[in-house]
Amino acid sequence: MATNDKVKVAVVGASGYSGIEAVRILSSHPFVELSVLTSEHYAGREVADVYRHMAGIDLPPFEELRPDLVQGRAEVAISCLPETVGTAHTAELIKAGVKVVDLSADYRFKDPAQFRTTYGIEHPAPQLLKEAVYGLSEFHRHELREARLVATPGEWRLVCRFLGRLHHKTIHALPRQASEKRQGTKSRAGRGSVSPLRSMGI
Repeated sequence: MATNDKVKVAVVGASGYSGIEAVRILSSHPFVELSVLTSEHYAGREVADVYRHMAGIDLPPFEELRPDLVQGRAEVAISCLPETVGTAHTAELIKAGVKVVDLSADYRFKDPAQFRTTYGIEHPAPQLLKEAVYGLSEFHRHELREARLVATPGEWRLVCRFLGRLHHKTIHALPRQASEKRQGTKSRAGRGSVSPLRSMGI
């Protein structure tokens, strides 16, 4: 356990939408100390200078992402980088002894060929695909306690996994809204790649 019984946590890609939300949530956690916040665009700037709603919260400034700078300063890293952007960085952090919770889909696949088919590139750390634990505690509670690498589920996959456990009569009895997914804006590293709101049935 870190000093004062707090776990030192780095947020990688902290200036993106998921990253700054992770910072907001973790900043008030009684057992977390945010020790490193990385940002490709805002390295050297204070968080409150970029996100005014974070003013008054004691946070380290944004800095460049270098796994060697994270090593020794964080026990756990929350990777909020987009798919394929943070894959190699995650592997380097694991090698440096930092546990990683990856919010992208980079380590959800177990088969490197499936990753290659999906993203059109080779996975830079295929040996970690089989080790990564799918971050759904209802299914992998015990494995998550010891995991070095957690691959968090996306919302579609989470709903499908739970619906897959239900009897078909139960599924048909659900209201339409229970099996409907709405998607709004999505940003890659804070840049405006925006998709219109749409509804998709599962």
